[in-house]
Amino acid sequence: MKRTNLLYIFSVSAILWFVVGTNEITAQETRIMPKQRTSPERAAEGQTRWMMNSLKLDRELYDIIYRINLKYQTIADSIHLTNALITTKQEAYINCTWSRNKELKKVLPADAFDKFISITEAVKEKAAAYRTSVQK
Repeated sequence: MKRTNLLYIFSVSAILWFVVGTNEITAQETRIMPKQRTSPERAAEGQTRWMMNSLKLDRELYDIIYRINLKYQTIADSIHLTNALITTKQEAYINCTWSRNKELKKVLPADAFDKFISITEAVKEKAAAYRTSVQK
């Protein structure tokens, strides 16, 4: 009986040692991989759907808004990939957003554009408040 228990313990230990011992984690697997960026097409599609639903827009505006969003998502993606200084990137993002909003103003109904601006301003204020609370 003791011999059977000893043999059983030895076999389980050997199996565990084999499974755990041969399952080495490489240095690449332990490194935290950076989050992959969403493609400009996918980002523009999501942004357009959000705008359609949040602003209660007509379906006929979808293609126009998608093209505007895609244009500026592509520009924002290229800004992100540059090796420029962070302040230069921030200025480029601000100019990109300003230009996009200028184009959207031409396409969107006035009340929808005002609602869009108020939503984006509220998000900016919330982000600024969060940054301030984290820095304290």
